[in-house]
Amino acid sequence: MTPEHIAAERAVLKSWINAVHGTKSDEVLTRQNFLHGSWDGIANLVRWNKQNPLIQESVQQYPDLIPAGFTILTMLYGVYTYEPTKRSVLEDFVALLGKEPIEEELKVAAYAKTHSVGSFFPELSGLMPLIREVYAAEHFDLAVLPPTPYQAYALFVLNHGELLGKKISAEELFGHLSVHDSMMKKIFALAKPANPQR
Repeated sequence: MTPEHIAAERAVLKSWINAVHGTKSDEVLTRQNFLHGSWDGIANLVRWNKQNPLIQESVQQYPDLIPAGFTILTMLYGVYTYEPTKRSVLEDFVALLGKEPIEEELKVAAYAKTHSVGSFFPELSGLMPLIREVYAAEHFDLAVLPPTPYQAYALFVLNHGELLGKKISAEELFGHLSVHDSMMKKIFALAKPANPQR
């Protein structure tokens, strides 16, 4: 897509945000609902706009678009000093479309290193380096981990709020992630329709 086409489709998505959330929406996401509220908002935006060409192209290029965007934005907002609004998270997700997730993650990680004091949810930016360490370690079996580090991050932060901010080892993190991957595989297996009898 050309830069002009990307800009036009972003404008369409921002119009959808205005229509759904109102032009002056200021629904604040607290620490208690930030992670689940951000995930739900991003997932709904993608689901309800799956016919949008920019969404379609982004999903084709990055099948884990939702967890990638969720990871980058929660890390970024985590080092800000204020509680974000759902609207701002959605608008920034739209701004991410058409960009390379790894590059955006590296920018956020660099920013987080210098802006952690007094921030909203600083524990989030420290998790991704540990996840990448697990995925890079030769002694961990990648076959029992979620398919991508972004999916691993999303599964961990959405299911282990009580562990955020606590020091955990790579081995402990591997254990949690492998359990979640196993659970997801079982859910997908149960969701598949049974083969019809011949």
